[in-house]
Amino acid sequence: MVTTDTYIQFIQSWYQQARNIPAAQAEDLALAAVESPMWQALFAQAFHETGAFTSRLFRQCHNLFGFGCAGWSDNQSGHTTADGGRCVACYAQPGHSIDDIIKWLARKNIDTPATEGDVYTFFQQIQRAGFNPSATYPDLLLNVYNRLKSRGIFDKRNSSYTGHPDPLGDQNLNPDPPRGGFSWFFPALLVGGLILLKPWQLWKSGK
Repeated sequence: MVTTDTYIQFIQSWYQQARNIPAAQAEDLALAAVESPMWQALFAQAFHETGAFTSRLFRQCHNLFGFGCAGWSDNQSGHTTADGGRCVACYAQPGHSIDDIIKWLARKNIDTPATEGDVYTFFQQIQRAGFNPSATYPDLLLNVYNRLKSRGIFDKRNSSYTGHPDPLGDQNLNPDPPRGGFSWFFPALLVGGLILLKPWQLWKSGK
């Protein structure tokens, strides 16, 4: 079952695994970023691409966006073959897959949505940049986004994270613990500064 905690875990994975931010601080940043249209849009896209985080590619390779084998990526730890014989990427951790979509957006000069009203335009830009050739792709993603929003997934009030140190329940975004998992701690002092920068700006700065 996908919950608000799943969404927060998704955000935390990027801060903790791709940016190497300590777990407690990464959790604080994720909690502070819950209302970000950028993170909501990326989560909706990952939800769609993985079939609600149930696809074989995600469960075996931590590939959240269906990325193929890419020479420009320094996050990919291996590869496998998808249906039809296409070479697709494997990642050691889910956060590295998220980092690849952020780097891809930067390579395509696509601005992430700043407001809810920008989300559909963002999905259109992704489609036009070649992520998916289907003309209906933006509408499919918007439908997923709206369904998640209507279910309260993006509402921090539905989270059990505040004061809740235990690992999340049956929807762990790292289904293969031996390949590297998330660490969960009590929230520390809220650190909001980093979320004011777009993640691809953090990547470009080399932080």
